[in-house]
Amino acid sequence: MVVIMMLLYIALVAGIITGFLYFVIRLGFFLPVLSLEKENGPFGKSWRLTKHSFWRIYVTLIVLTAIYSVFSLGIYLLVYYVFKVSLLGQLVSVLLSLLILPLYTITYGVVFEDLLFRSRGKDLEERIDSAIREYQQQWERSRSAGAPLAAGPIGPSPAPGYSPGSAPEGSTYRNPPEEH
Repeated sequence: MVVIMMLLYIALVAGIITGFLYFVIRLGFFLPVLSLEKENGPFGKSWRLTKHSFWRIYVTLIVLTAIYSVFSLGIYLLVYYVFKVSLLGQLVSVLLSLLILPLYTITYGVVFEDLLFRSRGKDLEERIDSAIREYQQQWERSRSAGAPLAAGPIGPSPAPGYSPGSAPEGSTYRNPPEEH
C-alpha cells in the first residue's frame, strides 16, 4: 500500500511539473518575439509558435538539463577533490561553470529560430526565392546574349513563334520582370 501511494505521489508531482512546464514552454518565447519580431501580443505569438512543438521542446530541455547536470556535477566533484573547500576552489568552480552556462541560452536561441523557420516556412521560401533569382539571372544573360531561353526551374521556354515576354494568356510560362 505504501509503494502504491509513493508511486501515485511521484506521478502526481511529475504531472504537476509537466503541466507547469507546458505553460512555461508555450509562453516562454515571448521575450524574443517582443524584442526581435516587434509584434503586438508577444504571448499569443509565442503560443502560436510552439503549437505542435511542446513535446519536442520538452524533450530537448530534459536532455539539455541532463547534460548540464552531468557536467556541473563533474566540475563540482573535480574542484572538491582537487581544491577541497577553499576560496581558490570556489573561484575555479565558478569559472568552469561559466563555460557551460551558455549552453541553455544557445539552445533557447536555436529552438526559437527553428520555431520561426517552421512557422513561416522560411527555408522553403528562401529556396523558392533563390530559384527565381537564378532563373531571372539566366533570363538576363540569355536576353543580353541574344540566345533563346533554355528550360529553367520555373517552366519551359515559350512555344516556337512567340517572342519572350509575349506568352499567350493562360499559359504556365511566366514573363520576366519588366525592365525600367
